[in-house]
Amino acid sequence: MPTPTDILLKRVEVLIDQERYDLAEKELRKLLAENPEHADVVANLVRTLTGAAKNTEAREWALKLLALDPNRAYFYYLAAFVEVRLRLFDEAETHIRRAIALEPEWAMNFEVLSRVYQHRGKYQEGLAFANEGLRLDPDHIDCLDARAFSLAMLGRKDEARHTIEHALSLEPENPYLRRDIGVAFSHLGDYHSAETHLRETLRLDPTYGDAQTQLGKAIRQKQWVFSLSEVMKNKLTQRDAAFVNETADAYYKLFASVRLVSLLVFVGLACNYFVFSAPDLSVPKVVYLITSGLFAFVHMLTLWHLLCCCVYFLFRIVTAPLLVAGNVATVLHPKHKHLFTPEEHKIARNQRVVLILFPLLSIVYGIMLRDPLFTIGLLAVTWAVCVVASLRLQKL
Repeated sequence: MPTPTDILLKRVEVLIDQERYDLAEKELRKLLAENPEHADVVANLVRTLTGAAKNTEAREWALKLLALDPNRAYFYYLAAFVEVRLRLFDEAETHIRRAIALEPEWAMNFEVLSRVYQHRGKYQEGLAFANEGLRLDPDHIDCLDARAFSLAMLGRKDEARHTIEHALSLEPENPYLRRDIGVAFSHLGDYHSAETHLRETLRLDPTYGDAQTQLGKAIRQKQWVFSLSEVMKNKLTQRDAAFVNETADAYYKLFASVRLVSLLVFVGLACNYFVFSAPDLSVPKVVYLITSGLFAFVHMLTLWHLLCCCVYFLFRIVTAPLLVAGNVATVLHPKHKHLFTPEEHKIARNQRVVLILFPLLSIVYGIMLRDPLFTIGLLAVTWAVCVVASLRLQKL
């Protein structure tokens, strides 16, 4: 026969499912006052605090929960889940791997482990763990979500879209799923679909997470100059998508060039030595031809990579004022204004001043002083400010 505590816990679980976290927390704290060692009460408190975004306190209770009962996989899952939210990825991985050791057939454990690797930028590993979860439960919605996101970040568009369609067929009214799909479409470069799904997220739950911020980004990226810049960046950096996702700006191109060039020059010099030393060393003709071919290939690869980087930098410099103007028009537009933060509004207003005031002043002073060099100098300063601003926009 169920005890009074069991009955109250059933009521609390209903409140949590209805996202009435304040009422659930009150009930749970009453139960804890009577029985502070009841593991199921503590577990539900962790769920409640996590749902209410009180993640630091939720983790404290999660660690107490593990001390109360260190042999239940679900408790390790709860601890790992909240640690992912707190970006404590090492601790989250330790706890979720312990959960998997205790319950290797739970798909939800692999979903959390997939998220850990996604946050680290290791999307291939994240995909592998999401696939493992789907092997255990082919319709697990969170594993489908994790799989779609990893595929999008790896640039595997067709597979990502197929996974998204499957997930939506199962839970079309899930705001969490819709938000993640919107972000995935943004990474796929389909900003119209991203906007559609993010607007649907806000329709289902107007206060959901960062859906409003993500919608603002998608609307900004729909402009052709932003889209083209993003496409170029993704094409140039698909070899190291994880690192690009973390840095997300043009400085990576310079770093990647230096890194690659230093390696290739070393290989090139080694090949060069053997090529030019071949006649003296009586090296067989086939070896001479192979090393000569490798030498040529290395140098061509280096030149091609540098050319791609130069084209990208040139594009960013030439289009910088257009990127900034597009940002100002989007952020300050009455239709979209509510989607952006006060900080973004402030940046956009400052950019508008630069775009209008600097060129105007340069022309006026140039006419008054009859000094075209002064005008050109001020315009160059304006352009340089736009270049810096456009680099910052890639991070917004």
